[in-house]
Amino acid sequence: MQKNISSFFQRQPPPNIESSSSTSKPLKIVLDDLPWDPSERKPISSYHPSQKDEIRRTYLLRGPCQPKGKNTDFPQTLIGNSDKLRRFNPKWYTEKHGNWLEYNEVTTNLLTCMSSLSPRDNFSSFNKLNLLKLAEMYSYDFTFDEKDKLIDELGHYISNMKRDSQFDNLNGVSDLAKRMVETRKHIEYQLVYRLIKLSLVLPVATASVERSFSSMKLVKTELRNRMGDGYMNDSCICYIEKEFLQQVSVESVMQRFQKMITRRQQL
Repeated sequence: MQKNISSFFQRQPPPNIESSSSTSKPLKIVLDDLPWDPSERKPISSYHPSQKDEIRRTYLLRGPCQPKGKNTDFPQTLIGNSDKLRRFNPKWYTEKHGNWLEYNEVTTNLLTCMSSLSPRDNFSSFNKLNLLKLAEMYSYDFTFDEKDKLIDELGHYISNMKRDSQFDNLNGVSDLAKRMVETRKHIEYQLVYRLIKLSLVLPVATASVERSFSSMKLVKTELRNRMGDGYMNDSCICYIEKEFLQQVSVESVMQRFQKMITRRQQL
């Protein structure tokens, strides 16, 4: 009986402890040979704890994966109710749209309607119906009476813009918004200017936010689950704006840190 009680209180080793990744020796991994395609990647949790941060850092530096291939990589398939066979064209990823991103149907309609505000080529892309659809999509920003008023305002707006030489040679919607403020047209065409402001917010509200949430999953991991909001925001900004961060030299960072307070030793 005593033997049974003493054996009961002894700590039992966990099962399969010899095969555990935390106690086994780390396998040699060539970082350049890690698969880029997310479908081919092993879960980072399956690697040795001493290698997880290094592997995660490698994927962060590589950036998002972009599908590429030959015509044979994309077989023809039936899509929707159409009888025609369709497939992805690799030229979309290599020649025409290098920074390809996939949008859903709602976002595609928003982008199509937003392009009608472009001032290029003397407002050649202007489409009144598309802009009215854009106002319908933002039902909380336009009342029923404002939507009726927008129909007449768009007509006056486009005729005025085409006659005004101050709005020639504009490159985009952002330049149009600046010129309208400079010429006080944003007061005369308040509803159209509201559409322009919503269109300028749209790119930030789609792709950039999706990339931000993707980077947040990579920055805040199991080993950093107690990370505070301030440190997480700073880390995410460093990853999202890495193109600008690469232009900052290490020497300038050291000098700024040195000048913050008086220190005993110079860096």
